[in-house]
Amino acid sequence: MWYDMLYLMKRTMLMKYAVASGGDSAMYSYVNTFWLFYMTTVAGIPPAAAGAVTAIGVVTHAAAAPFFAGWSDRSRHRLGRRRPFLLFSALPLGFFLCCMFAKLPLAEPYRLIALLLFGIGFWIAFAAFFIPHLAWGAEIAADYHERTAIRTFSFVMYGAGVLIGNALPTVVLDKFTAEGLGETAAWLLFTVILAFFSTGSILFTGASIREQPARGDRPLEKFSLKSLAADYWQVMKLRPLRLLTCAVAAFLIANTVIVADRMYVFTFKMGYSGTSISLIMIFFGLLGIALSAPMMKLAKRFDKRTMLVACLGVSGCLIFAMRFVGISSLPALLFFMCVFVTASTAYWQLIPAAFYDICEVDEYEN
Repeated sequence: MWYDMLYLMKRTMLMKYAVASGGDSAMYSYVNTFWLFYMTTVAGIPPAAAGAVTAIGVVTHAAAAPFFAGWSDRSRHRLGRRRPFLLFSALPLGFFLCCMFAKLPLAEPYRLIALLLFGIGFWIAFAAFFIPHLAWGAEIAADYHERTAIRTFSFVMYGAGVLIGNALPTVVLDKFTAEGLGETAAWLLFTVILAFFSTGSILFTGASIREQPARGDRPLEKFSLKSLAADYWQVMKLRPLRLLTCAVAAFLIANTVIVADRMYVFTFKMGYSGTSISLIMIFFGLLGIALSAPMMKLAKRFDKRTMLVACLGVSGCLIFAMRFVGISSLPALLFFMCVFVTASTAYWQLIPAAFYDICEVDEYEN
């Protein structure tokens, strides 16, 4: 009886942890899919300048992530090491997200600068939330299989967030404009609604889980750039981490290209309406969620490494082949997106769990 109660409490904690992944993916997918499209088609920013703004934001996120990782590891806040970052970053995230989709009455150079600053603010706040939240999962999950389970719960919420961030915008924007709202007002209203959902989910996770000290914790020296550099130098000596980092970089390059460009393909190459685009996004969002449970079972049977190599390797080869075949029909597009969703499901569900496993390697080695 007591074992069953503890098991249920543990599963409840995993689900509470996963709720923030819904807000995470809703914002992440919305910005990656629509911000570049919004800047070029609504805000009137030249494509080259909009691309530069997007790139600078992503680079800022990459530069800020190690800083928040080291700060979180060494935090001595009374609420814990991870919770404060979720609680204090949620509202800035929502604020900057709304600003990114607000067309300010400024001349083009100043509007471009404002969008750049809003994008930088958003990606810094996103790093402040995402890195501690991701690290927190390794401390909540108890063993190899539970680390896969926590990522499966998170991926289901991630899929729900993708549906909100990818599938809803086009159909909701069409609805808003049909009701008489202007294009810019419709974009801003939808963004405010999405920001409310996302910040709420992050605050829920941060407020509902009482953080416990991680197993094997030992006092760490205060945060400094020197200690941060020493940490990364130490962990990068681990060969599994170096290999996994290369795999992450390769996937994210391909993912960014596909996610950022698909709205242009759907709208201008394929000529689909907003409703049609939403239906496509909903289908593939649901497909990703449906794949999460089989992916967890297969990962337990064959291990995470085998599943990652199989899913990413085969998907990568098929996507490369599609470059030469071309995508000019609905069946070809559906096939391409099915392959991409399979790779994306394997990545977002299993890669974080693999990093959690490397934490044990680091503890053993160092």
